[in-house]
Amino acid sequence: METAREIKIYENIDVRKIFSTNKKRTRSFNFTNYMAILVLFFDVAFFQVYQQALVAEEAVAISNLKSSLRSQRNANEKMKIENEVLRSPGRIEQLAMELGMIKPEAVEYILLESEKVKRIDEPDEKKGLIASMYSIWQR
Repeated sequence: METAREIKIYENIDVRKIFSTNKKRTRSFNFTNYMAILVLFFDVAFFQVYQQALVAEEAVAISNLKSSLRSQRNANEKMKIENEVLRSPGRIEQLAMELGMIKPEAVEYILLESEKVKRIDEPDEKKGLIASMYSIWQR
């Protein structure tokens, strides 16, 4: 009987070994997985910082363009004002007086007979535009 007991003991040991190998493995610290996650985290962080730097650089460029646009608009307004001042009738009259020109005392008009006068801006439909321009040039 002792031999049967030994066999049973050995059978129990074998069974225990089988059960112990089928147990779930406990997770241990895996350095490569940790490093992969860490590298991925730093890549994402670096990308965010790089993207923010690009946005800031474009914001500075936009700000410079806006200030340039503002100064160009101010210069344009000054030129418009200067143009209006130079074209004003009072200034032209004053320059004419300085050059020795005088105002006429009366304005005279010359009236022409309407049959002999033809409007230049209306071309003769029968001849065409080029022919009517040629006939006007020959007058």
